[in-house]
Amino acid sequence: MRILLTTRQEPLEPRNPIALLDLAQYLRSFGHSVDCYYIPKLRSGQMHDESYDVIGLSVLEAIQEDDPLKDAVWLKKRFGTKVVVGGKWTQTITDEEKAFLERNGIEICTEEGETYFEDHDIDIHNYPSWNRIDFETLGETHIEIMSTRGCPHHCYFCHNTEKHLSFFSASRTADNIELLFALGKDQLFIVDDIFTLKPSHMEELYVELKRRNIQIENRNSFFTHVKHINDETLYWMKKYKPLEIQIGIQSGDDRMLKAMGNLFKSEDALRKIELLNNSGLTVRPLFMIGFPGEDSESLKNTLDFIRRLRPLGIFYRETQTLGHKGLWVGYYQAVRGTKGYQMAIERDPKLQRGKRNIEITYVDPNLSKKILFAYRSLMMKGDSENNFVSRCKDTFIQRSPHWLTNLMLSLKIDLDRIFYGKNIF
Repeated sequence: MRILLTTRQEPLEPRNPIALLDLAQYLRSFGHSVDCYYIPKLRSGQMHDESYDVIGLSVLEAIQEDDPLKDAVWLKKRFGTKVVVGGKWTQTITDEEKAFLERNGIEICTEEGETYFEDHDIDIHNYPSWNRIDFETLGETHIEIMSTRGCPHHCYFCHNTEKHLSFFSASRTADNIELLFALGKDQLFIVDDIFTLKPSHMEELYVELKRRNIQIENRNSFFTHVKHINDETLYWMKKYKPLEIQIGIQSGDDRMLKAMGNLFKSEDALRKIELLNNSGLTVRPLFMIGFPGEDSESLKNTLDFIRRLRPLGIFYRETQTLGHKGLWVGYYQAVRGTKGYQMAIERDPKLQRGKRNIEITYVDPNLSKKILFAYRSLMMKGDSENNFVSRCKDTFIQRSPHWLTNLMLSLKIDLDRIFYGKNIF
């Protein structure tokens, strides 16, 4: 078959469309002819006028509620052929959305894309490597790569629907790393949910890269998890010499950690951060505020936890990865299909659908936008400044109406630059 694979381009946080890159070469291994394009390129006519037997539209999340519907209908009209919509978005599709697509003759695939086109068990270990031609037709290359699929944890805020763990071969992952470096990337981000799950997997990839004389040291970043930091994983983390290791802490309040489905306590997290830091590794803790049930006390506990990190120097450390500095605090996003979404909608039936984690889309009845905004500002600062100017900024945030401070951010007015004359984060 002649197959066109497409997806929306993420304008604010561009990244490699891993699902498309994986599926394209997998289908070619069965003899299909496959093209990969972003939807804007298709709309602007920047491709040859081709005919296809089927078009696959991959949707991870709908930034605007009806984006996938509009895209699917446009593809159907533009190419006049079979269109199938797949991706994580289809796992939580509403009856209204499903009916709309069916009325317009558009199919829905809620399973793996590979099985829609080929009725075979997916051989992950022998999964084919990416193809350079897809980066050429997509028109851009980014640093994201995956060496596994799935996650064993069941955090209530996470929209990862793949709970079955699968490990790509070291050879396949090394092929993809080699390709990204050949395409001009000088670093990469291993976006596995937890790269440190299996030390032997880290070892196999490291050995394969050394065999090919590919330098991975000081050119990589990845995720780890509080429950998967031990002597063995620490040994291999140090071998990779990552630019940074991101670790999801989420909250410094034990009640909230339990409410989110996390299987560790704040003191466990603090010890693991200290262990990574004392081993000479650059660690970037990730926090999330505003989950259902959050209140001023839990926010204060998280702020106190963050202030305990100050002696580690995390707030002053800048890494080269994605321009990151220090830690990160995001707002909880109610993602349809998660347990957190059900918890949120019970507390606020009028909640907005989750968007980007720098936007406030859900406000628990215990809180207000102003409280969330003020605490995030204090957490991101980490109490690294305690002078008169810093206190003026905090007072401005706490006393100004939220719409004003939020408007300033939306217009990219930098509050730090206003108060400090520089951007400290």
